Amino acid sequence: EFKQTMGAVETEGSSPLGEAKVLINGKMEILSITIQPDLQREEIETYVRIAANNAIQKAQETVRERMKELTGDIDLPGLTH
Repeated sequence: EFKQTMGAVETEGSSPLGEAKVLINGKMEILSITIQPDLQREEIETYVRIAANNAIQKAQETVRERMKELTGDIDLPGLTH
């Protein structure tokens, strides 16, 4: 049930000026990638990496918050890191 709930959670990460955006779910699966069309290859690689890492960080925090809600604020090592 928790995995289904997390699969429905969507989090977007982006590069600092929005050059690239990555949408992931709570299972850390990439749902979409959006890239500004005028970027060079090297810029795309950098901005997508930044956006993906940003999205993962946000999703991990969301999962941690949901786990705390479900467990009554008990930290369960290994489940949310």
